Amino acid sequence: MATWLTIKVPTGQAADLTGSGAVDIALSLAGEREVSERWQLFGQASVVWLGEGDVLADLQQDFAGSLLAGTTWKAWRSLELTAQLEANTAVLDTGTDLDGDAVVLTLGGRYWTDTGWAIDFGFSEDLQISASPDIVFVLGLRRTF
Repeated sequence: MATWLTIKVPTGQAADLTGSGAVDIALSLAGEREVSERWQLFGQASVVWLGEGDVLADLQQDFAGSLLAGTTWKAWRSLELTAQLEANTAVLDTGTDLDGDAVVLTLGGRYWTDTGWAIDFGFSEDLQISASPDIVFVLGLRRTF
């Protein structure tokens, strides 16, 4: 388990969209548990107080929250498969479909090569239509040293 407090201070300029002009404060709690040699569960919950800024202040909500839960299965030595469900509340209230709460399902995994490279792959699908991108594909490559 881990918990942390995040404070975002207004260091950019709202006029050139490098900042919002607001102080935001978030509290998060995350945990993971290995339930067997091959299965792991994980989750996270966050709440954020959105300070009054200079960008869309009249449309902004005062608070937003998010929840995430998932599981990882170690299919074999070199392959892990993950399913994750994430939900978050709307940040803006514009009166359109674009400001709804979002629910997103992500399926993917990681393949480890014998040379230390890892290939991450997956896709995300919006379960709450019109609140997030319809589908997102993920492909990553990294190496451990």
